[in-house]
Amino acid sequence: LIIIALIPVIWASKGFEVTFIDVGQGDSILIKTEKRRVILIDGGGMPTYYDGDFDTGKDIIIPFLHSRGINEIDLVVFTHFDDDHAKGLISILKSMKVKCIVYGLPEESRLYQEMLEIAHEKSIKTVQVSRKDQFVIDNAAFYVLNPVKDSLRNDSSNNKSVVLKMMYKGIAFLFTGDLEREGEENLIGSGLNIQSQGLKVGHHGSHTSTSEEFLSHVKPAYAIISAGKDNNFGHPSPQVINALNNNEVKVLRTDIHGAVTFKIHGKDVKIYTTVPEEIY
Repeated sequence: LIIIALIPVIWASKGFEVTFIDVGQGDSILIKTEKRRVILIDGGGMPTYYDGDFDTGKDIIIPFLHSRGINEIDLVVFTHFDDDHAKGLISILKSMKVKCIVYGLPEESRLYQEMLEIAHEKSIKTVQVSRKDQFVIDNAAFYVLNPVKDSLRNDSSNNKSVVLKMMYKGIAFLFTGDLEREGEENLIGSGLNIQSQGLKVGHHGSHTSTSEEFLSHVKPAYAIISAGKDNNFGHPSPQVINALNNNEVKVLRTDIHGAVTFKIHGKDVKIYTTVPEEIY
């Protein structure tokens, strides 16, 4: 009976998972490979004007990782250094074992400097990436589509976001950070293949991102929007939601569905949310 009872637990731990963690108004994406290698893209974080002691990394992400049996992280990706993407990663770097950090262009920001200081203190390898770089973890290939190495200094930090396309067994996810329309146009003009079944919608669904032209090139089946419930920014924009609906894209939102997990086991792909409800 004990063995039978453990079967669902063992099965649940198998496979390749991509989880869009519900961190409120911010981004955080957990990728766990079949061999239990762990990649964390962004870590959410409260904005600087919030003066409470709540810490997204300590109070949301670390407990979430521990609930999945994760005690160390192979790779942390800073898409850029805005608070709602990077701030939660600082406490994670301080309190968990992290083997490597990937980031894009250097920024004149407190969080960038703090990341470098912690990496130096804890001997964490840091790797700066730009367009056309790539790396492989287990059987998952990651292609760096942005930033461009010679980006102009006055480009917005959003358009300098690290954009990754991940390919795993013929399934592609596009992780866009806070990329806005100007960055999308640059990406389209590069001629790189951005077509992906799963799209992490840029800038939390802001009207400044996710143009019709961009959607026509990505051709996503699923779009995931990471935004806080009743946030003050009006994210996601009705304009973006209409564009996704017009392109017959299934929309999943952390402010509605909670954490969204794509579980890939062989050729079987299922999507779960913390509602909880199996969607596909």
